Amino acid sequence: MSRLEKKFIISRTIDLSQVTPEPKHTKRETHFSIPWCMVYYKSNDHFSFGVLCEYTESEKWEIQTELTLRLNSSNGTILQLKAERSFENSNVSEEAWCWCVDFMKLEWIEEHYVLNGKFEIEAQVIIKKMDGFGIEKSRYFDEHSQNHWDIIISVYGQKFHLLKASLAFQSIYFDKLLFGSFNEASQEEVELKEVDQEDFQSFLELIHGESAVNGKGFIEEAVYRLSYLDTNIDGVLHLSDMFDTPTAIRRCEEFLIEKSKRSLDEKIQLAERYSLKELMINLQKISKEDQKEELDAVVPETAKQSPEETWISWIRTVSVLFYLNCFLLVSMLVFAIVISYC
Repeated sequence: MSRLEKKFIISRTIDLSQVTPEPKHTKRETHFSIPWCMVYYKSNDHFSFGVLCEYTESEKWEIQTELTLRLNSSNGTILQLKAERSFENSNVSEEAWCWCVDFMKLEWIEEHYVLNGKFEIEAQVIIKKMDGFGIEKSRYFDEHSQNHWDIIISVYGQKFHLLKASLAFQSIYFDKLLFGSFNEASQEEVELKEVDQEDFQSFLELIHGESAVNGKGFIEEAVYRLSYLDTNIDGVLHLSDMFDTPTAIRRCEEFLIEKSKRSLDEKIQLAERYSLKELMINLQKISKEDQKEELDAVVPETAKQSPEETWISWIRTVSVLFYLNCFLLVSMLVFAIVISYC
């Protein structure tokens, strides 16, 4: 079992002449439903750049990250700086949601990293932990909240009291683990490693919500809850795929098609990673519609005419050209006669 790594990269090619003391922001990108960008500027004789988290939806939040800032040269040389950094709500101070460093002297960058006046900067962000982005649990799986349970699933010390049959009904993985020939089948407590606690909680809410109402009504609310702000749909999909839970995968796919605010690129990545065929078909339709809108914006009106309109327009054009040619021919004959008399 491997734990899902929440990682993304932002990269931009920038013009050296545009590096000034005034900070400039790269285009905003949304990753794991959180808006990010890079910031760069001139600090004395140094080039400074870093990462900015632009999340503003809640009063108290924190994102613990592992950052790698890179400067890429045209000859393949890479200069990088790694650090662990926590981003917090912007009400505290600018330093809480933005992290920049004096990277290198501009003179050195111009000499070793610039090609045709430009160079590339890159930031790799690995999210270690996110706090303040969820909502209240819709269901608890502790000893006192569960009336019936016959197995304890432990995830990094947090114990979930569950029914084996319920897990096995939804998940092929748990069916084999708890009712097969593995040692876990006879154990009262089973430990899962490399699994995120919050993602597992959301996964359990999803499969229990659906099994309770046969996939109708409440499940859509459950999917909405577990995917609040889309922040953990990646983790739930990862567990649904890892535990071989077809129904949960389908519900996540429906959420991505109908309600998710993820970018087109992020949805494509999820569709490819987890073989979400319906999502991919939906994205292809959206892509074709977008292409058609772009084409309609640039194609002349004459190119949009119906076949009948095009035929009538062609006849009119031919008629005009015919009469014009006749006029030119008569004019040439008259001119020739006049010349002959002269």
